[in-house]
Amino acid sequence: ILIAGDPRSGKSWITGLFCEHLLLEGYCLCMIDPEGDYSTLESLPGVVVFGGDEPPPRLSDVARALRHPDTSIVIDLSAITHEEKLRYVCELLPMLASLRRSTGLPHWIVVDEAHYFLHPQEGAHRVDLELSAYVLITYRPTHLDPQLLDAAETIIATPLTDPSEARALVALCGANGSSPVWEETLAGLGIDEAAMLPRRTTNGALPKRFTIAPRLTTHVRHRAKYLDVPMPEGRAFHFTCDGKNFGTPARTLKEFIQLQQRMPSVVLEGHAKRSDFSHWIAAVFGDQPLADEIRKVEKRYRRGKVKNLSEALNQTIRERYEMRGPPDAAGREARSLPNK
Repeated sequence: ILIAGDPRSGKSWITGLFCEHLLLEGYCLCMIDPEGDYSTLESLPGVVVFGGDEPPPRLSDVARALRHPDTSIVIDLSAITHEEKLRYVCELLPMLASLRRSTGLPHWIVVDEAHYFLHPQEGAHRVDLELSAYVLITYRPTHLDPQLLDAAETIIATPLTDPSEARALVALCGANGSSPVWEETLAGLGIDEAAMLPRRTTNGALPKRFTIAPRLTTHVRHRAKYLDVPMPEGRAFHFTCDGKNFGTPARTLKEFIQLQQRMPSVVLEGHAKRSDFSHWIAAVFGDQPLADEIRKVEKRYRRGKVKNLSEALNQTIRERYEMRGPPDAAGREARSLPNK
């Protein structure tokens, strides 16, 4: 399985969702986690996290932990340097392939930031293409070994706006004649959306968009990242008053939080009466659950049941993205906000 998309587009969210269901079905997983995004899976039965604040486990300890089919491991490499990650994973992957040849475990091997470790000329030698059952996650599919790309039986894309990377996926699926439509579809995915790409298509098939299900375990770090996802200038939120632009446009949700707190009430009132806030979030970010909650705030405000519209908007967005702590007087996030 290949999962590709822009940085901060939800790749590890959907990967974690897939892993959750594999774990609950009784599969044994080994997750190589360069950035520390999967440690919350430890809340599921049989999952053990190595690394993190400690050095990564010895290969012998990894093999020992994976002797039991009801045990899965997450190897969190977030505390070591990039060079150390490269050396470690380049030794780990062949060992896991050999282990699976001799014991059948782990059933699945998950490699996040796969472009670091599986680049051309060398990547295919570090995995077992015959046994397969790898999940490779990357924002740079063009940096993966072509043999690995060709071996991908399932390709899932989160929002992907880089034209060269989108064209690489189009070519991989044999859909060069539909390249503009594919590129538009992949770039237009919402934050809560992904697309299944048809493999080696010849009949004009297009990526199938779908809404990503909720996670079973928390994923605070990546949900908070959505606050910083910048939209193109043409999709920014423009505050207006009497039909004229007022102040600076908001290109991210974080900017929106900060700017709306500084707007005069008459500006916010006009937008709330037209449901502009909820329309923007739904259309631009594709976050329908948040759009629904903001729509409720707008309706309550129109009925006179919201005294402080700015505060209600702020609280709704912060609760959706699990920002634990109020902003200070300047609108900055409190220090309890996850820092990655």
